[in-house]
Amino acid sequence: MALAVVLLFFATLSGAAYGLEITASAYFGSLVAIWQYPAEWPIGNVLSHLWLPLPGGPLLVFFAALNIIFATGANIGKWTNSGLEGAGMLVTHAGAAIVLGGYAILLFSSSRIATITVVAGGCVAIAGMAAIFAKNINGLFKRADGKVANPDDSSGLRLNRSWYFAPMVGIVAGAGAYFLYGADDLARMYAETDLELMPLVLYALALLVFCIYWLRRDSDSDIQRRIAFPLLTSALALHTILPVCLTLIRMRPPVTALHSSLVTAGWIGALFSYYFERRRRDGVAGLAAVAIGFFTLLLAFFSDNNSILSPLDSGIDSATWLTLHVFVITIGYGFALAAAVVANIYLVKLIFKRKTDACGIVAIERAALAAALVFGIAGTIAGGLWAEKAWGRFWGWDPKENAALMLILWCAMALHALRGKAASETGFIKLCAATGLVLAWSWAGTNLLGSGLHSYGFTQGGAWMLGLYTLLQILVLLARKPRN
Repeated sequence: MALAVVLLFFATLSGAAYGLEITASAYFGSLVAIWQYPAEWPIGNVLSHLWLPLPGGPLLVFFAALNIIFATGANIGKWTNSGLEGAGMLVTHAGAAIVLGGYAILLFSSSRIATITVVAGGCVAIAGMAAIFAKNINGLFKRADGKVANPDDSSGLRLNRSWYFAPMVGIVAGAGAYFLYGADDLARMYAETDLELMPLVLYALALLVFCIYWLRRDSDSDIQRRIAFPLLTSALALHTILPVCLTLIRMRPPVTALHSSLVTAGWIGALFSYYFERRRRDGVAGLAAVAIGFFTLLLAFFSDNNSILSPLDSGIDSATWLTLHVFVITIGYGFALAAAVVANIYLVKLIFKRKTDACGIVAIERAALAAALVFGIAGTIAGGLWAEKAWGRFWGWDPKENAALMLILWCAMALHALRGKAASETGFIKLCAATGLVLAWSWAGTNLLGSGLHSYGFTQGGAWMLGLYTLLQILVLLARKPRN
C-alpha cells in the first residue's frame, strides 16, 4: 500500500507534464514505471536526467492479491472463531480482493464489468469495516486511565451529558434564521456579514487558553475547565450554524464550493474531537477541536463565499451521485483532519516533555482513520458512478482521483500496520500525523498542477501555504523526544 501511494503521487506529477492517457498507460498498465524529473521544473536542465524506477500498477495488484490470500489463509481459523470482528475481517478482505479483481478486469476487458466489480467490492469492504467498528466501539471510549468514561464524571472539560448541547443550539439557530429571513436574504446576509468571524474569534480565544494551559507546568490548573470549555462550546455552536445555513439556503448538502468544504470539513473534525474529549477527558481532543475549527474557518474567511449568491449549474444541481460524492468525501476529509491534528498535538507534547497516554491517543486515531476510510471509499464510489454517466468512464487516473485513492490507501495502510503490529503505538501516531500531508495533497496540492477535470480552488496563493505546512510537518515527524 505504501508503494501504491508513492506510485500514485509520481503518476499524478507525470500526468500534469505529459498528459493523463500516456501516464495511465505507463504507470498503471505496465509492470514497471519510470518517473523522470520534468525539464520545465526548477533546475530541470540538470535534474531532468534523474530517473526513478517504480513498480507498476499490475505488479502491485499481483503482490496485494498474494498478501490477501496468505493473510486470509493464515488467520481464517482465528477469524471464524472471533465472532463479529472476525466476520468483519473476512468480509473486508473479500471486498479488497473483489476490488483488485475489478482492476484486473479493467486491464483486459470491459470497463463496465470492471465498474460493477469495483463498486461491489467497495460496498463489501465497507460492510466488513462497519462490523469491525461495531465490535470495538466500546474500546474507543476508554479514558486516558484505561477506564470507560462515565458521562456524569466532572473531570476533563466537564462536558457531561451536555456534549450534544453545542450542535443542537447551532441547528436550532440556523433553522430559526432560515425561517425568519428566507433563503435569499439569509444567503445575502451570509455572504456580506462574514458569519464565520464569530466562531473564529471564539476559537482563537479558546486556542490561546489551551496553549497557556499546556505551557503551565502544574497539571492541576483549572483554566481548561473554567474558561476553555465555555469558549469551545460556544464556538462549536456558532460553527454549527454555518453548515446548517448552507444546507437550508440551497436545500441540499452544504458542500458546493471551496468555502463550504472548509466550513463543513472543519465542523466534522471539530465535532468529532469535541465528542471524544467528552468521553476521554484528557484535553488533547479538546485542543484538537479548537485547532481544527480555528484554522479551517481562517482559511474559509479568506476564501470566496460569494458563490452562495450564485445559482448552481442545473447539471450539477440535479446530479445525485455528484452531490453525494462531494459531501461524503468532505466528511471523510473532516475525520482525516481530526486524525492528523490529534496526532500532531501528541507529538508536539512529546517534544516538550508533556506526558500523554499513547494508548488513549491510539483509540482516537483508530476511530478517526476508520471513519475517514469508510467515507473515502463511499465518496469515491459515488464520484465514479457520476463520472461514468457524465464523462463516460468510472475512473480516469485524474490527479484528484489519484489523490483520493492515495488517502484511502494511506488510511488503510496505517490501520493495517497497527493491527498487524508492524508499527508501534508511537509509529502509528506518526503515520496518522502524516495523514495530514496526504490530505493536503488531495484537498489542495493537486489543484495547483492545473491539469485534469477536477482543477479548482486553492489555485491562488496556495503553493506557499502548502509548502510551509509540508516543511513544518516533516520537522515534527523527524523531531525526537528529548532525553531526561
